[in-house]
Amino acid sequence: MLSDRAQLNAGMTDLRLSDGEVLRCFQAGQGEAILFVPVISEVNFVYAPQIAQFSAKFRTIAYDPSVRRTRRFSIRDRAEQTIYVLDALGIQAAHLVAWSDVGAAAYDLARRWPDRCRSLVLFCLPDRYALPPMLKLLCYLLKHLPIENLTPDFFVRYVLSCYLRGPRIPHRLISSYARRIPRLTALYKYSILPNLYQHVPVADEVIAPAAVITGEFDALASAMQARRMAALLPNARPSIVIERGEHLLPFTQPNEVNQIMESFYRTIE
Repeated sequence: MLSDRAQLNAGMTDLRLSDGEVLRCFQAGQGEAILFVPVISEVNFVYAPQIAQFSAKFRTIAYDPSVRRTRRFSIRDRAEQTIYVLDALGIQAAHLVAWSDVGAAAYDLARRWPDRCRSLVLFCLPDRYALPPMLKLLCYLLKHLPIENLTPDFFVRYVLSCYLRGPRIPHRLISSYARRIPRLTALYKYSILPNLYQHVPVADEVIAPAAVITGEFDALASAMQARRMAALLPNARPSIVIERGEHLLPFTQPNEVNQIMESFYRTIE
């Protein structure tokens, strides 16, 4: 994880957006653009295997989002920031790839600005979130109560690692990595939680070609949820469930993921 993140960080340069904000942005390759929509900068490593492979044929882009820890960073805020990135890079439309809850922002972008989205690849995104009990309680309390400065980060790390882990990424490794993220509880409340409760997709409102992919052992996006998500997208292929896949799917099973993406992009050429 750390080495992949370090490689991405080493290739990043400053990018000034039209609203005056400056973000760190990674680019590699040439051709049609694939933009990997970020959750937070610390987990951009999840896209590293796809960036490495698709940079041979595409212009691949990743960036560090300006997440917040004191006020809400909504899915519309995320979608607009992605549009600003495309504008700053002179890109009219891109293939969007989004992992986990940030898929809600990619979906919102494709809904609001359909001409800017050539296609969608959504990893581990359900149609609706049906959270496990412990995570559901944490989200409810953070959403409705001002407890972000009272709830210790280690508790949030523990809860998240329980559901992000899998056969290839154990609980302790995720918890250790999350320890490097400053003010995790406030970050989760204001910049992650909105992705969960604002994700309310409606049938046929996103028309871009799409692929919905999840893992067999994903605790947050089951095969049934992924199937329902794909059914809402009129130009999506049937959802794909990768055997023994977990929530960090693009990182833990890159060969299967990259083959699926290669096939998908060939079908929409």
